[in-house]
Amino acid sequence: MGDGKLEARLLDAKRRLDEMDMQTIMTIESRPASTHIMQSIPIRKVRNLRSGNQITEVESIRFKDVRTGLMVLPRLNDDQIILEVSPQIT
Repeated sequence: MGDGKLEARLLDAKRRLDEMDMQTIMTIESRPASTHIMQSIPIRKVRNLRSGNQITEVESIRFKDVRTGLMVLPRLNDDQIILEVSPQIT
């Protein structure tokens, strides 16, 4: 890959192994690149409402956007490309 391109393949563990998502990252040596996946996760909340002697349980669900990904920093070492990879969770 002497043209300065870096390719990453990401696999969602919840999918079958033959269903791959592919993202292409382009960067140059010593410049970081990142790739992210957004997902909305449900968050369940249960409240108890009291009215006189009765207690009613009220459930609500809201969704929170969560972003996960990787930060990749390529470095050249003779004819090898060394990738420093770190997780990115926000």
